[in-house]
Amino acid sequence: TIGVDINKDALGRFLFDKFYVIPKPDVDSENEFIESLLEIVKKNNVKIIIPQVTKELFILARKKDYFEEIGCKILINDFENISLLNSKVELLDFLKKINIAVPKYFRVHTKQELLQAVSELGYPKEKVVVKIPVSNGMRGLRILDASFDKLNAFINQKPDTLFTTLEDFLSMFPNELSMELLLMEYLPGKEISIDCLADNGEPVLILPRTRDVIRTGISFKGKAIKEDYLIDVCNKIIKELNLNYMFGFQCKYNSQNVPMILESNPRIQGTMAVSKYCNANVI
Repeated sequence: TIGVDINKDALGRFLFDKFYVIPKPDVDSENEFIESLLEIVKKNNVKIIIPQVTKELFILARKKDYFEEIGCKILINDFENISLLNSKVELLDFLKKINIAVPKYFRVHTKQELLQAVSELGYPKEKVVVKIPVSNGMRGLRILDASFDKLNAFINQKPDTLFTTLEDFLSMFPNELSMELLLMEYLPGKEISIDCLADNGEPVLILPRTRDVIRTGISFKGKAIKEDYLIDVCNKIIKELNLNYMFGFQCKYNSQNVPMILESNPRIQGTMAVSKYCNANVI
C-alpha cells in the first residue's frame, strides 16, 4: 500500500509500505497534482486509487481516464455525481425533486436575501444554520442563535463554537456577500452518519450509525443502528444516481423526530472504519 499527503510529517505515513509527498489538489496546482500521482502510479504499478479528501474529488473525477489508460482504477463516482453530492444545496434540490423530505432551506446571494431567509426561518426565535454550499469538516458552518452569550462562551468554552448572532455573522461582510450561502432550519435532534457501498447503482451495504460525540466534524463515539427509513432513502438515492463505490450521507432529526438527509460525503467517511466492528467492513 502507498500513502500520499501534502504534509511530509503526516502520521499516516507509518501505516504504508511507501509514502510520497504530493502537491495540494488546488485549482492553481491541478496539473502538478495529477502529474505527481501519475508518476507514482507508473513507478509502482498502482492498480487502485482510493480518494480520501474532499478537495481532490473534483480533479480526480475529471481525470479518471488519464489513469485508466495506464491500468489504474480510481474508486470515485463520475464528475456529474461528485459535483451534485459535494454541493449541499444541489443535493437538497435533488432530494426535493425525488420527493425525499429535506429541511426548509434557502440559497442566498445578497444581504437582503439573507435577512429575508433568516426571517422566514424564524430567527430570532429559532436558530438558523448557515453553510457554504461546498465545504467539508465543519468549515463554512455557523449556527445563528439570538440568545448566544458571548461572555459565557469566552469564559466557559474553548474558542471553537459554531454559534454566533446574526449581527456578528454579518460583520464578516462589511459590504455585500462575497459568496453564495445556504440557509436552513436548525434540526435539534440526534445526528446520524450512513456508510454506503454500491456497485453500479445497486446497494451492497447501507449502515446507519449515531454520532454521539463529535469533534471538529469527526465522530468519536457512536453506535450502529437499524433505521429502516434511512436505509430506504439511501437505497433510492443510490439507484436514482447510479452510484458506485464507498460514500456516505449525513442526517439529523427535526423537532418532530423525522430524520432528514443534510449532505453527502462522496468518499470514505471519517469514521467509516467503525463498520468493521459490525462485521461489515465497508472499506
